[in-house]
Amino acid sequence: MADMKGPIVPNRERGQTIVLVALMLIALVSFVGLGTDVTLVYTAKAHLQRAIDAAALAAANKLPDQTEATAAAYEFTRLHGYGFSPSGDPLQIAFPTEDPPRKLAVVTGTVDVDLAFLRVIGWSQTPVMASGEAESAPLDVYLVLDLSESMVYDTPRPVCWPSCCPKECPLCGAANSWDECQAYYCNRQRNCDPLDVHIKDSAQFFVDQLDSRYDRVGVIRYDKWGYEPPTQSMALSDKFGQVKNAIGKLDAFEPFGVYCTNIGDGLLVANNYMSRPPADGGGRTDSIWTIVLLTDGRANIYRDCPGCPDDCGSCSTLYECGQPCQRADDWARANAWSSWNNHKIVVYTIAYGQKFLDDPMYRQLMVDIADITDNGVLDGDTDNFWAVPDEAGLRQALAEIAERIYTRLVR
Repeated sequence: MADMKGPIVPNRERGQTIVLVALMLIALVSFVGLGTDVTLVYTAKAHLQRAIDAAALAAANKLPDQTEATAAAYEFTRLHGYGFSPSGDPLQIAFPTEDPPRKLAVVTGTVDVDLAFLRVIGWSQTPVMASGEAESAPLDVYLVLDLSESMVYDTPRPVCWPSCCPKECPLCGAANSWDECQAYYCNRQRNCDPLDVHIKDSAQFFVDQLDSRYDRVGVIRYDKWGYEPPTQSMALSDKFGQVKNAIGKLDAFEPFGVYCTNIGDGLLVANNYMSRPPADGGGRTDSIWTIVLLTDGRANIYRDCPGCPDDCGSCSTLYECGQPCQRADDWARANAWSSWNNHKIVVYTIAYGQKFLDDPMYRQLMVDIADITDNGVLDGDTDNFWAVPDEAGLRQALAEIAERIYTRLVR
């Protein structure tokens, strides 16, 4: 019978098959290893990029102080788990110059990534580099300051009072009419408490926290109504010496016997001026528009404007509550909504004095204004409100506001 078995494979072909299988296994393992190492490198690159971006943002936020900016960049890479150091493993940090000046920071860092499978062919590490560029936007900010009658309440009387009353205050009339003479006296003597003693100095301190090469600041005063520049107010300017001089010349409200805290009007005037052309005191298109609003009392004057806030500029009649009232609060909130909805102006609010710490009713309006303008939602969640009892607290609040200059990644 014929042999029914299949053909016999020579031994040398079997050996070739084993070699081919082995080569295929090596190729397969290499591809798996390469894929794993590529994933390791990709993950390391993404993590490093996040750290470098954070470092660039931190550095830009500290400009124009390049020393602080450099320190901030290293600190933020350390917070992300990297060991960059100026002496051993430095970052590359640059501050490009532009015309007009911009607050730019460029941070670049390189790390070695340990490989897994490619070690078998002698490739144990590969360098990964990331670069980030960030900018701290220029700031246009209006200081909106309450100069109402309550700013003179704690002003000390002269030791000669009442015998020197006509000399110190020709308008005072009867010798004991201190309530009607306070504002005149303290404005001339420049010792209004807390205005001259605390608030003016703190406002000038805030101006010093900004940089005239990039930022501009203006001042809006309000009491019974908001005052447009140049009536003891000043439009946005990079002439910081002039701004501080204007702050020093501010007077408290003088028409006596009237309670006058029109917070809504202070916001209204600031909104109107911020939205003007830059040459006319308005905010620049590439800047962050900000208002710092300070008061030492609750709103008690308002405008009754149908259709507010769209036609508020046409409303001239003021209504005095005589004491804090809901209508005055609503008028202030209407202008806060206008700040955000029409211009995306962020309003930082400061409630000055012990009564804001003791009475939640004094606090709520200022909280709401900050809350409305931090994201356009009144949700009870804001970090843009401060209640401060004294000058030390006021300076701390203003310093924190100055630190919150908006930063953005350029690339």
